[in-house]
Amino acid sequence: MIAAPPVTTMVADRATARSKILVGVAALVAVWAFSAPVLVLAQATPIDVDQIGPGSTLTVRVAVPLRATAPSGPFYRLGAQTGVIQIGEKVVVEEIQTFPTPLGKQKWLKINRQSAGAGEATSGWAYAGDAGGTSCCFGRR
Repeated sequence: MIAAPPVTTMVADRATARSKILVGVAALVAVWAFSAPVLVLAQATPIDVDQIGPGSTLTVRVAVPLRATAPSGPFYRLGAQTGVIQIGEKVVVEEIQTFPTPLGKQKWLKINRQSAGAGEATSGWAYAGDAGGTSCCFGRR
């Protein structure tokens, strides 16, 4: 006959399991509490594409590919990707080009990055959105 473990051991095991769960929940709450303000701070107020002009300082709302040139030609040939602008980065608009497509006019911005890392492109072209609409990628903070 197999002997059952003493009741005190079973109670202690349950208490240990409960304390591990509570510690895990507390850790998740702490991570959420400290990261939620960072996420809120990183959000920029959306901006209408038509309000963006040369000299505008914008905040990146989503990761945006940075390209060597704006689109060109009848088949919408994109320039080579030279980097990615990360969420929360500040950029300054140097020039704007409008590119007609069958679905509307796209606006592309030649931007200067204010916080490019070592070896990263400091300027290039990025898609801002369709004329008359809200920018998909940039905003003001």
